Amino acid sequence: MATKKQQQKPINKSAFIREHSAAGLKPAQIVALAKKKGLKFSVEYVYSIRQNAKTAKKHAAIKNGNGGNGVSDRAFMKLVTEIGTVHARELIDRVEEAQ
Repeated sequence: MATKKQQQKPINKSAFIREHSAAGLKPAQIVALAKKKGLKFSVEYVYSIRQNAKTAKKHAAIKNGNGGNGVSDRAFMKLVTEIGTVHARELIDRVEEAQ
């Protein structure tokens, strides 16, 4: 028969932080909640995990050809190649003047 220790799954600290950050908790609140669950880490660790998640999200957007604003860089470069850089620059200048 398995003991209680063997039956319990270890809690992943990073996953715990990401889950509670998404819920809108502040870092100090996350640390306090973790302490109740038997986890020990600092507020700085929470900030570090949050920053790593943001960086990973940005890298994924770049890797997928999406700069995060819904415009595909590859599609834009293909268009510039088709119409030529001079014409593309003229169009960009017109857009900038209209703003």
